Amino acid sequence: HCTKHGSLPGEWGRWVAEILDAAVPWNQVLHAAVRRGIGYVGHELRSLLQVREINVLIAMLIVGALISLYTPYFLTTNNLMGVFRAFSLTAIMSIGMVMVIITGGIDLSVGSAMGLASLVTALAFDAGYGTGSAIAAGLAVGVIFGAVNGLLITAIGLPPFIATLGTLSIGRGLMYMITHGVPVTPETPEIFSTLGQGYV
Repeated sequence: HCTKHGSLPGEWGRWVAEILDAAVPWNQVLHAAVRRGIGYVGHELRSLLQVREINVLIAMLIVGALISLYTPYFLTTNNLMGVFRAFSLTAIMSIGMVMVIITGGIDLSVGSAMGLASLVTALAFDAGYGTGSAIAAGLAVGVIFGAVNGLLITAIGLPPFIATLGTLSIGRGLMYMITHGVPVTPETPEIFSTLGQGYV
């Protein structure tokens, strides 16, 4: 029987070997296994709850459960798809922020950069440019924003907080100067609308 339990991992394998060699009654074996299993699960749960993000996730699940009890429309497919679609902009933007934060930096200008890039894309459509040109114009704004932030931080030596706070104000000011606070709603081709509103 030793060959059978020899492949079990670490302490569990040794524990099973001791039980089989000592001929312990199986009711005691079962109680001991349950106690060990509960202890292991409890230890893992305590370790998991020490992660701050898990507490946020638990709070979000509780809020979702409470809302679903008060309204039957919350857990419908249409509502969840609408929530995911509205969240997609923040999710895409956060992918780049993850890399910045992992390296110990911070970027406060992502909102202004995304807003200005969206504005330039809309103005390009309004001026009669095609889908590819309009998207390229918006991407170019994002590249320029990133390059300016990188030069301010690496070449000049400004702290990331100060540098990106300045470009945040610059981007927001440029948007107000261009639009005068009036929304820009151009006619967009169907293929462009499908990128953000279509289904796979």
